[in-house]
Amino acid sequence: ATQRDLASLFKHLAGHLKAVVAFDVVAIVLHDSEQNLMCIKMRESAILANVPLPPGLPVEVAPSGWVMQTQQPLIIPDTETEERFPELVKLARQTGMRSYCLLPLTAAGRRLGALGFGRLIPSAFAETDLEFLQQVANQTAVAVDNAMNFENARAAEQELARKLDHLRLMLKVTNAMASHLDLQELLQVVASSVREAIGSDASS
Repeated sequence: ATQRDLASLFKHLAGHLKAVVAFDVVAIVLHDSEQNLMCIKMRESAILANVPLPPGLPVEVAPSGWVMQTQQPLIIPDTETEERFPELVKLARQTGMRSYCLLPLTAAGRRLGALGFGRLIPSAFAETDLEFLQQVANQTAVAVDNAMNFENARAAEQELARKLDHLRLMLKVTNAMASHLDLQELLQVVASSVREAIGSDASS
């Protein structure tokens, strides 16, 4: 609750999760609704440090997409026998990851994505672990939702300030056009106004 933006939240979250869940890899995958992709927003693992990851996967082929759509947890006991998600198997072969558990991230009825844990050993996650892991995911979802809401509010505030600056500029230019009949004087006033708004170095 103390982290007000996603970058700060992700920076601190992995350490807190490590205290309650055993994992070799942890990742948060969020849904990009505009492109309908599942995008990894946080990953914490020395194993994945030098492994290139796709910027996003279509919801239909990503295991995190399945988890988000069905709102059901997913346990993959052994990646060597997994056949449903070839992209995950490909990544597992690069990293040596053998088992995964993914849980839906949902807050206030909003489907955000999935929280995933990976282990280097097979069958590391059991059905009996799911209740506790889902509680962890629920807490994580609330934190992610709060951070996203804060970022959206800040972005909206910045956009409003930008629009107000543009309106003030238009008013200033309009007044200048009405009060300055000399072309050179008008150019100087307009150039000065535009420079304040968009930082131009030259006007003509």
